[in-house]
Amino acid sequence: MGNGSRFPSLFLQARWLGPAVLVTYFALLAPSQLAGQAATTTGPAPAGKAAHQPAQNTLGTGGKESLAGQPGELLAQHVGKLKPALVRPPAGILRFPYLIPSNPEAEIAATRGDIYARRAELGIPLGVYHQLFDWDSFFEGVAFLRDGKGEYLRDSVRNFLELTASNGYTPRTVDPSRIFYAPEQCKPFLAQGAFLAAKALGDFTWLEGRYYQNLRRFLDYWETHRRGPHLLFQWLSAVESGVDNHPAVMGLPPNSVEAVDASVYMYREYLAMSLIADRLGKAEDSQSHRAKADLLARQINQHLWSPGEQMYFNLDTGSGELIKLEAWTNFLPLWAGIAPPERAKAMIEKHLLRAEAFWGQYGVPSVSRQEVIYNQARKGLYGSYDRTVSNWQGPIWVVANYLVMHGLLNYGYQQQAVELAQKIVRLLEDDIRRTGGMHENYDAETGAGLWSPHFGSWNILAPQMVEEAQAGKDATRLAF
Repeated sequence: MGNGSRFPSLFLQARWLGPAVLVTYFALLAPSQLAGQAATTTGPAPAGKAAHQPAQNTLGTGGKESLAGQPGELLAQHVGKLKPALVRPPAGILRFPYLIPSNPEAEIAATRGDIYARRAELGIPLGVYHQLFDWDSFFEGVAFLRDGKGEYLRDSVRNFLELTASNGYTPRTVDPSRIFYAPEQCKPFLAQGAFLAAKALGDFTWLEGRYYQNLRRFLDYWETHRRGPHLLFQWLSAVESGVDNHPAVMGLPPNSVEAVDASVYMYREYLAMSLIADRLGKAEDSQSHRAKADLLARQINQHLWSPGEQMYFNLDTGSGELIKLEAWTNFLPLWAGIAPPERAKAMIEKHLLRAEAFWGQYGVPSVSRQEVIYNQARKGLYGSYDRTVSNWQGPIWVVANYLVMHGLLNYGYQQQAVELAQKIVRLLEDDIRRTGGMHENYDAETGAGLWSPHFGSWNILAPQMVEEAQAGKDATRLAF
């Protein structure tokens, strides 16, 4: 994919990015990052050399010393202390306790002063996330399930459903005083969260009445406002997707890309809604949502699969063509368990486990190393030169690795799943030793933390990754 012949790269599409944007984009990259990108994207390696050679560990003291001690122990202790700081009491328009992604107090302390006033002076990128976010709170809530605390996931769902409008619009980010980023819609995780929380608590009664109706309205909004011509689901923008600068969504017109991730999330929403309806004695609703899930799985396999590349891709509804860019989101049908076994095997062995593409020393990067756009910038470029967002064009993200790990497990690659989980644990523990916390994302070539120190969010799932991989269990599994 690195030669650009199979994908109309952002760098080659005048309708997406102009010269001024590209200049600004590369200004975000350190010279060493540019050099590293050139080494991995400019064609085949010289004879006798591997296409991709993992960089030397640069964190902590390096080597075995930096990983001394019982693997996972330091991470578990750190997350155990961090979790209480991620829970906030009810306030303002948030009627129930809610989960935030990072620890603002620790970040402010790290600057020794006002976090915003001193950020530029110190040259330290700090992302204070004090709001309730849609998919962050879902994965955080799943992590709390391990502690027997299903109420945090339940209350996150209830806070969103309290704000669901009569047409089903539900904000994706909220704090006690305001709603952010309208008209971007809450990602499809509410029914999944509701089911997992209710199952953990042994109580589905809270979902009766208005909350059940608002869940239905929420899904209706997705069907009315985000469903494409092939009955697959679309994002209003890359930022709405949470993969803020996804190169197979970024820069294209709103609601013009039928996306693998949006469609998989909706498949799981339908499945969760079917299970909730069944438990509440709504047999007709249960059957209807199960039928929707089955249809959506068929549409994903019919329209988003490329037989030539042996991979799922987003679909540009304007051109009718697949956007053949290799990103971590392409593996999500493996997490959902809807890929036929032969397709899963092809994706895993031809793409995921190849070192020159996704398999690496520190984990799975957010896009393949063979992509022209592959980079390790601290922040990514979104659409225009004056707005930067989190970078999903190369760096390692824990949530992506968690879901890819479960994709491996679903299709019998347990050894590789355990290996991947162990890499993420080592990565985070090295960061904790070096900085006292975890980052939002990591350089895929060096393991260095890139953005938002003292991050929590889905990183708090990491202590259970090895356990889940070894036991073949999935905390997000939708079943009784």
